[in-house]
Amino acid sequence: IEDYINYYNNERIHSALDYLTPSEFAAAHNTLAAA
Repeated sequence: IEDYINYYNNERIHSALDYLTPSEFAAAHNTLAAA
């Protein structure tokens, strides 16, 4: 179960995040916030 949760939260693309993974979305958001 932990593997699936990790996959879902960190690796799976999400349509609500413009088809990015949560990690990619967070990195993009942090980059924009720092600018």
